[in-house]
Amino acid sequence: VDVAVADLPPTRALLDLGNGGTISIPSDYWGKQSALSGLAFAESEIGGVGGMRPARAVTLPSLTFGGQRFR
Repeated sequence: VDVAVADLPPTRALLDLGNGGTISIPSDYWGKQSALSGLAFAESEIGGVGGMRPARAVTLPSLTFGGQRFR
């Protein structure tokens, strides 16, 4: 799905409806956005049947999805 994070240009993201409320945004997008790469994060892991992999968990300042802005 397309989402806009912190009022930045939209990007493609994975919304896993079977997950506990997280959204996965590609790391190459994070690295290009100084407003996002500077957010405090916690080390985490994501995965499923194919195994686990490292991830970063952050609290987003805002997220626009389907024309609705969430803060």
